[in-house]
Amino acid sequence: MMNSAFYLFTNGVALEFESCATIAEVLSSGIARGFVENPGRAVRIGGMAFGQLYSNVLFFSSLPFAAADDRVQAQFNSLVASLVFVVATFAVLVFFSARGAQGVAKSKGLLIASALTAAVGAVSSMPGIVDVVPTFASGACVGIGYSVLLISWLDTFSKGTVSGALTEVGAAFAFSFALSLILSLFGEGVLVLTMVACPLVSCAALLSLERLSPQAAPQKPERPVTAQGRKLELRNIVCVFFFGFAVGVMRNYSASHTFGLDSSVVDAILSLSGLVICVVVVVLFRLANVSAARFLYRTSFVCILMSCVWVAAGRENIILGVSVAFIAMQCFSCCLIARAIFSSWSLGGSAFRKSITTFGVLYAGEFLGIASALVLVPITSVMQVCVALAGALLVSYVFFFTEADFLLISKKVEPVRSRDAEVISPSDDDPASSASPRAEISLDEICDAISAEFGLTPRESEILPSVARGRTLARIQQELFISTSTVNTHIRHIYAKCGVAGRQELLDFVDDRRRVREG
Repeated sequence: MMNSAFYLFTNGVALEFESCATIAEVLSSGIARGFVENPGRAVRIGGMAFGQLYSNVLFFSSLPFAAADDRVQAQFNSLVASLVFVVATFAVLVFFSARGAQGVAKSKGLLIASALTAAVGAVSSMPGIVDVVPTFASGACVGIGYSVLLISWLDTFSKGTVSGALTEVGAAFAFSFALSLILSLFGEGVLVLTMVACPLVSCAALLSLERLSPQAAPQKPERPVTAQGRKLELRNIVCVFFFGFAVGVMRNYSASHTFGLDSSVVDAILSLSGLVICVVVVVLFRLANVSAARFLYRTSFVCILMSCVWVAAGRENIILGVSVAFIAMQCFSCCLIARAIFSSWSLGGSAFRKSITTFGVLYAGEFLGIASALVLVPITSVMQVCVALAGALLVSYVFFFTEADFLLISKKVEPVRSRDAEVISPSDDDPASSASPRAEISLDEICDAISAEFGLTPRESEILPSVARGRTLARIQQELFISTSTVNTHIRHIYAKCGVAGRQELLDFVDDRRRVREG
């Protein structure tokens, strides 16, 4: 079983690094160049990181409750109260967004008020103060404030491309986990100050993006959701709900008195686990051209399955099981952002509404998972529940919303969008810009864009331009000094990743991409 899980986890991931020094050099130069050329990217990563740090500490960490008389019960009550208001806030905003009120995510007044509310909620959740402020009130401040900030960030990332959103969200998550790891070394005073500052810094980053990106990226005209899209979206929502339910059950068991875990050790392990997985995802996607969205979808299900198996195997495995479930949750969160952008282009509808709907369903599933575990604990064993969850998750992944369904969404062509504020659209009042013809885009540029979007390996990216030029297998084999069978295998992989059935469809696909790029 472990071999099968490992194969599933690593299948399709191709790494062709020459040396560790090369990796470090490419990473450092790429990051520095990206931040200098695009300051909005640095602000987005930093702002999202502080928002995620707020979530990490108040929703996952037990550090704020270390001084409480009953640490586990205090953390559990705060988590449940916060989740209730998170779900309620998402439900209200989904309702208004369905009626065209997406501007609620752009309201400066609401954004500032939510940041202040989240800061008050962080203070009111601390031991000593929680005895004065009811858990219900502190949960309302945390849940509502955090939800509005998260929805504003989802609105920001839903306007970008899949590759840009995944890279920035992955980097933000990694930064937040590194900060969480450092924060676990300090006392309660530093923790309180950090939690108060996090929503304020995140809000300031959102407001500053308007100055850094005054020219909004061109948006596609929203088209109605197709019949196929409605079916896939419904199955997707059920799958997301069940995934959140499984995470909620794991969260309930991890907070149980019976496990008696050291809070500082668990927090350090969770932070380190999140940091490692996010760094791995960003490195794989940016350097090895791995299709990160599909990699995340596969990884999240494998991790939650392994979490159920480890927890069912024995209580001594609880730290490992909870860490893996935590990794699964972070991977799935990144995957939901990518999926919303993918499906908005391929199936119709708004990426913003898809994002907030799926995240709202995810949190609702987590809340019901926690509540259900409270009922199941007295009447059954942890092992029975975890085994049942593992089986149901496997059925969901294999038969319900499968990876093939995810590919059905993600294989569609995503029109190119302008980068942050780097490319300013020519003004209609500028005769010089309107009169000048568009520069013809080369075939190599088109192939590079396809390789990046569809996760082709370096060798497949090398073969794609030759295939697009109509060269034969023998000619490609001579040019690249590889066997004909190897060329044929790589070409079949290109067909599968691009969602085409043969050479002619691939040629038409490349030609369509050229026409889209040239306008």
